[in-house]
Amino acid sequence: MTEKLKVLFLTANPVLSARLRTDEDYRRIAEAVQSGLDRDLYELVPLLAARADDLQRALRKHQPQVVHFSGHADEHGLVLEDEAGRPMRVSGEALAGLFQILAGTIRLVVLSACHSRSTAEAFRMFVDYTIAMRRRITDRAAIKFSAAFYAALADGEAVPVAFDYGVQALRYEHAEEVDIPELLRRPGVSDAAMAVKRASVSEPRGAQPQQGVVVDVKGTVGGSVTAINGNNNVVNGR
Repeated sequence: MTEKLKVLFLTANPVLSARLRTDEDYRRIAEAVQSGLDRDLYELVPLLAARADDLQRALRKHQPQVVHFSGHADEHGLVLEDEAGRPMRVSGEALAGLFQILAGTIRLVVLSACHSRSTAEAFRMFVDYTIAMRRRITDRAAIKFSAAFYAALADGEAVPVAFDYGVQALRYEHAEEVDIPELLRRPGVSDAAMAVKRASVSEPRGAQPQQGVVVDVKGTVGGSVTAINGNNNVVNGR
């Protein structure tokens, strides 16, 4: 039996923070995966009201290939919860330490949270692909992007192409936010790396990105990381 690709879906919406539709985000992603051609290859593992200790235990227990965070962030890290439900920031450096332990297991990290680009910068060398938000993104736009991205991924598309589909989905209703999502690629990673379990059997469809702006960012261990930018405005942001 083929081992399933696990998606660890983290949410955090601490008290006193702006309310987000993280439940809707999860529902839309689950529906997108279930409608995909490769739906039987995916397993979604929800971790709600996530705390830092919860994250460490969940990573050890589930060994996910994909980690998705839906919630708040700022330039200094992701906002999780403490035992009382109050905001607790987890820095990019702290995440880098965790992801380094699981290097080779975690292939994709999605930070569906405002201003998460700087957090992603801290650990992007330890995962094949990272998606982060360059600025503030509205709740509805973040959900729209995620649903389209996972729908394409579950249809067998490579990560850069699935990213393009997510960006394209924003053009219909959230055109002013299309350049907010950004895709970072670890140096040396083939676009076939995240074609789920089919990568070793056949080449993924459309490996070259067709949307966004391509920027080369020098990596700390040599080589370059390709950053593919998916624009900006605020309503109820993350």
